[in-house]
Amino acid sequence: MTLQLAPGFIYQNLVWEPEQQHEQYTLGVGGRYKLSRRMSLNIDYVYNFSRYNRSIYKNPLTIGVDIDTGGHVFQLLFTNAQSSNEPGFISNAEGDWSKGNIFFGFNIVRVF
Repeated sequence: MTLQLAPGFIYQNLVWEPEQQHEQYTLGVGGRYKLSRRMSLNIDYVYNFSRYNRSIYKNPLTIGVDIDTGGHVFQLLFTNAQSSNEPGFISNAEGDWSKGNIFFGFNIVRVF
């Protein structure tokens, strides 16, 4: 089992909500639990300390599964954020897990 704490700072030049600050401080928590030699369950959550109270955006929560085939790693992701870059998913996660607004994504990583 692996656990990570990741403090962060994002400067978002273009903010979509007038009340939102450009400077945003965050704290991410991530974990990985190996289900077998070639599969793991991953969870990632980021709390944005600088988000204003009435924001339409939520803190991102992602649950994923990694499947290692020996040469490739397939990552299956369920999340409330549509974007996969840091400013997008940390600052602009539009989905709400409690309302069933969950997005599916995947990555394929080649291991050399």
